[in-house]
Amino acid sequence: MKNILLLLWILFLASCSPLVDSACLERNKELIRVYAHADIDTIISSEHFDYNPKYVWFKTELKDLGSEAISVNIVGMGDTLNYSLEIKNEKNIIIIVDTSNTPCASDSVLTKQGEDLYRVDGKNMHSCVFYLDTACE
Repeated sequence: MKNILLLLWILFLASCSPLVDSACLERNKELIRVYAHADIDTIISSEHFDYNPKYVWFKTELKDLGSEAISVNIVGMGDTLNYSLEIKNEKNIIIIVDTSNTPCASDSVLTKQGEDLYRVDGKNMHSCVFYLDTACE
């Protein structure tokens, strides 16, 4: 019983996190979010990214599950970080962009929950890409 209450408490805290949406996502949608802990000038992609100043993130919603990879280029601080993002069924993609060299910190919540995470580094900016399940986060 104690473990069940602990699990419910963790799920409640996760649902209130700005890193995930509070409502369940439709099963035919995926999100890509870029969290900017560095000065990003622009995001170049075939997808349009909306900016949310409250959480300092850029977000796009994809319509197809399992579609072809999309190219995303993040430009800022004299760097360009290039990504080829594989769109996986029922996965959200979160990209952390930072000036520090530790965007993929091994003790972070995303590192513990993520699948297929990888780094993209530039001279002044570093980043980590995380794939997370979209199921009612």
